[in-house]
Amino acid sequence: MYYAVMDIGSNAIRAAIYKNLNIASAKIYSDKFKADIWSLLECDDIDITHQSYLIIEHFIHIFNRIGVKNVKCVATAVLRWHHKALIFKDIIQQRYGIDIEILSGEQEAYLTTIGLMLGIPDVDGIVADLGGGSLELIEVRQSKIISCTSLQLGTKLLNNLKTISIDFIKEQIQKFSNVGYQNLYLIGGAFRIITRFYMMFINYPLINTHNFRVQANNILLYISELDSIENINSSYRNSKFKVNAHATMILQALIEVFNIKTVVVSNYGLKEGVHVRNCFLSNNEQLPADVTKLNNSFVNFFHTVENDNMLYKYCSKLVNLQEDDCYLEQYVKMISPLLIQPNKAIEQIIRASIILVNYTQGIDTLFRTSFLSEYILTSDLPFSHSQRVILSLVLAKAVSDSKSVLRITKIAKQILPKTDFCNSMIIGTVISIAKDIDGHPLKSPSFLLPVNYKFIELSTTSVLPKMIWTKVVRKLKKICSLRSYRQ
Repeated sequence: MYYAVMDIGSNAIRAAIYKNLNIASAKIYSDKFKADIWSLLECDDIDITHQSYLIIEHFIHIFNRIGVKNVKCVATAVLRWHHKALIFKDIIQQRYGIDIEILSGEQEAYLTTIGLMLGIPDVDGIVADLGGGSLELIEVRQSKIISCTSLQLGTKLLNNLKTISIDFIKEQIQKFSNVGYQNLYLIGGAFRIITRFYMMFINYPLINTHNFRVQANNILLYISELDSIENINSSYRNSKFKVNAHATMILQALIEVFNIKTVVVSNYGLKEGVHVRNCFLSNNEQLPADVTKLNNSFVNFFHTVENDNMLYKYCSKLVNLQEDDCYLEQYVKMISPLLIQPNKAIEQIIRASIILVNYTQGIDTLFRTSFLSEYILTSDLPFSHSQRVILSLVLAKAVSDSKSVLRITKIAKQILPKTDFCNSMIIGTVISIAKDIDGHPLKSPSFLLPVNYKFIELSTTSVLPKMIWTKVVRKLKKICSLRSYRQ
């Protein structure tokens, strides 16, 4: 049953459609449009024709076309403090039959954080969500939400102030806490634009900002040189995106006040948090305002993200895997002894790789060569950059042409440690051997690859044709060469 989430924010209106009420459910539609709700609310009569209404109407049109049965709509600071908020809410109800839930600052902060946790595991540090109307700050210790607050430091609000200084921002932030944090998690479009330009500046090989990590000192250095960089680099001047000066000031203040060491960027936030809420709370259940009560309400969510293999779960949902579709553990058992320093994390990669390789079965061979690797690299799947590159390299070796392999290999050498690079190549090569011997899809291996000292033996249930045998032996020699690496 399709259902939708709509988020009415200070700068934009966002919508997403999920396949079902499962936290790993495929997001089949996601879009956002800039919307100046502020200008609408300042009109004497807000029951007029306005772009904000047209955007909502467009989303409802999409919902109806896809067959959405339920819409959960939330609004944040843009309606939280405005005296015409209830009038706007009534108009939306009368026109479109949608009820808007206006979140408190603490509720918005909390939902944003569990949305972050859905996209980035093991959160520990300070979370900062910057919008047009507010700045939410959340303290998280070892994936446990400790405290939430909402400050009136949104980019649009700051634009209305005649003078603004970093000392003023620091003074507001210091009211939240004086504790230092290792990590700072950034959420919000203004922060992502800064990140995007920074990635361009350092020639980072990926364009996906989600789960991008950088040393805080490097960000501070970049901010201090930003004006001169913009003057030198034409790509900044020609971009449709502009770095918000107040956002850079807030980012600098956050790093300095909380003594941050590492900055982490997230594309996951409130919209995903509302999705989590819908998965774990009943539709009519009121959202508590107190953090302790909120933690109790979402205890099942925390248990799920702590104990489940989310990489496997997302890949399974992505391709609609049935539990008996393939015997993943047989491949894990065969491939793991071939790897350099194997661990549980790399075993997750093996399972995910087999699932995704089988997904390519129904795709034309001319199209499959690069699309899956590119999708993994560029989409907002909740993977780290290392996981993205490892999976992409494995899939390239398993199903792609040599051109795609060369391109992704170049990226992998820039991002992955040598051990991860070699293991990725080994996994991809073994999967390609499985395809050579058993065909596609992979159900269970009909062969074994026992390790005998420095050599790998091939044990098959039947004699292979000479052409297949020669190809497999060549690949096994490549694996032996990769295994010879030791840190």
